[in-house]
Amino acid sequence: MKLSLSVLSGLAALGLSAQAATITVTNVNGTTPAPLVNSALSGGGLVNSGVFAIGTFSSDPAGVGADGIGAIFQQFGDAFGTTVAPGIYQNSVTSTVGGSSFADAKVYTVVGNGSTIAASSALAVWDHAFNFKSEPDATDNAILGGSGAAVLGNTVSADLGGGAVFDGIQLVDKIPEPSSALLGLLGLSFLAFRRRK
Repeated sequence: MKLSLSVLSGLAALGLSAQAATITVTNVNGTTPAPLVNSALSGGGLVNSGVFAIGTFSSDPAGVGADGIGAIFQQFGDAFGTTVAPGIYQNSVTSTVGGSSFADAKVYTVVGNGSTIAASSALAVWDHAFNFKSEPDATDNAILGGSGAAVLGNTVSADLGGGAVFDGIQLVDKIPEPSSALLGLLGLSFLAFRRRK
């Protein structure tokens, strides 16, 4: 009898630790948006399409730069396209918190201008200043531009049209790896040398 009770309590604990959490991820705080703006190299207008994902990092993302973010980002649930309106996004993300690496980890949003975070050439990262709750679920809204601060991204004026100008977050371009840049320069110099002959 004692064995069956301990097995049942163990299974119940496993069931609790696997409960799913749902977090609304957005860049609108009440009626005030923090619009997403393309990087300076992309013209700086509102981001018309892209991707956003919520998650945490395996190490501190401060100072890593846009090119290193993808390697340390641990995504929570699905990523979504930025389709609500130009520069504006919102969706709900559901995944398991309890018993996972997300339990009590800091919550971040990563925004990119590509179809995935890895395929994006420019990114922004927001630290929401709260942690994933262990049990039974996370109920905080992850609002870019709300509490917290940008880890990667520049604050700029963003014009939504009709005289509506808000403080927005500008994505930061990834810097090509030196080896890729060197290979590109080597290829160009070879072509130039070949034309001389």
